[in-house]
Amino acid sequence: MSVRSIKTGLGKKYKDMLDSVIGQMSDGYWENTPMMRGYWKFVKTGTSGNEVTLNVDETSGARDGDRRIDNRFYGMSDDAVKKFFADKIKFLIKEEGLGKWDRGNENETDFLSYGEPRYRVKDCYYAYEILKGRDARKHPEYGDVAESKTKANEAFDGWDGWEEIEGLEDALYGIEDLAYELRSCVRGAKTRCKDWKSLALYIKGLASNLEDAAGEMKYRQDESKKEKGEP
Repeated sequence: MSVRSIKTGLGKKYKDMLDSVIGQMSDGYWENTPMMRGYWKFVKTGTSGNEVTLNVDETSGARDGDRRIDNRFYGMSDDAVKKFFADKIKFLIKEEGLGKWDRGNENETDFLSYGEPRYRVKDCYYAYEILKGRDARKHPEYGDVAESKTKANEAFDGWDGWEEIEGLEDALYGIEDLAYELRSCVRGAKTRCKDWKSLALYIKGLASNLEDAAGEMKYRQDESKKEKGEP
């Protein structure tokens, strides 16, 4: 059986958190959900050096008794797999009702803690950002949560806060999926579109999300000017 090992960017102490996500899909929150069976059946965690990995089965599916289960990770990029786990972490924390989803929340989670010490919301937020590919280590709220901080991170001068713009990140992932499918995949592999009409609607949706994001950016800029008393 061929397995793809995906490096997560997270240290070994986060292995139990990712195992907990898989556990919630198989025996917890999503127990007996047919769709989730197509995920948890085909992934396990591992380690490579000091880093946690997601080891994804590369087969398109498998037999389970008298039925076939499709591998829902099949054809997903490494980034898409990590994003899937990030989104599940955020969803489960919100469902658990542990207060505000932010970088400073010290409340401990039962849903995503297998052992001791227990993970806090801030640990989960950190893992979420790393899996999304963000530069999480630049945020002082994490304190000891961040495993390392390089000089490059300290000198970061990018678009700080862009990930908080509603819908922008989803639009970027959608654009990446569209580009990858058009250049390298069979029809519908990433966008789920099967004809030109559905693809056109998909692209219009991306354009709408980008337009909304642009509007929010302008609003934030205008508000910032007002606070500073600028014309």
